[in-house]
Amino acid sequence: MALSACFRRSRLPRQLIVQLSRQSNHHLHTSDTNSQKMYELRTYSIQPAEFGSFIKLTQEQIHLRTSHSKLLGYWTSDLGGLNEVVHIWEYDTFKQRTQVRKALADDPEWLSKYISIMMKKLVKQENVVMFPIPWYNIQSSNEEGGFYELQTVSSSANKFSQLEMKVKEMTSGQGNDSAKLIGIWKTEHGPLDTMVLLWRFNSLDERKDIKSNTKDDLTQLDHATVMNRTSKIMIPTQFSPLK
Repeated sequence: MALSACFRRSRLPRQLIVQLSRQSNHHLHTSDTNSQKMYELRTYSIQPAEFGSFIKLTQEQIHLRTSHSKLLGYWTSDLGGLNEVVHIWEYDTFKQRTQVRKALADDPEWLSKYISIMMKKLVKQENVVMFPIPWYNIQSSNEEGGFYELQTVSSSANKFSQLEMKVKEMTSGQGNDSAKLIGIWKTEHGPLDTMVLLWRFNSLDERKDIKSNTKDDLTQLDHATVMNRTSKIMIPTQFSPLK
């Protein structure tokens, strides 16, 4: 079983400065601040025959994990990945993450009721550490029944600032009734010089209409700036805070 290495000796980046923006929506609510937070994006590939039992087990035992740190969202892949779960965890600092990982490793109930069973169902695990872009506040969604899109956009190191500027221009209209952008992050560990965007849509047809009728479609980014793009459509689980 291929398991990705944990990043335990990471150097803290400079503190991000948040520019508070007036963003409101009936279903979207702005978090207090981005400046002190780091996020870990985890992707697990599950054995196809074990996928249903994995979700059931996680739903029954996730409270053992969320008692240690904040879960932003938990999804199953629908398009762009099969038999995968994607989850994002929030931490104040690298130190807090280390403390949480140690506490989990010393938690006999977590180990016996979840880890010892779950590990037998895995194919592989991947993780990425990322920080929110300071000019866009993380949103939350209380509306149920939607789809999420996880996009990544990568550039070369010397063109990342151009990429960030272009993404900022294309997403500047978000935060109104038609906007579904939950958050934008920059990777710190994992694929480098990469922006991660998380969108929410009521349906995939709505996604298609919004992307074709607004300027925020990232396919408009020029090839001189972008080296790689990925897109994954996801469905929130019943226990996901982001619905």
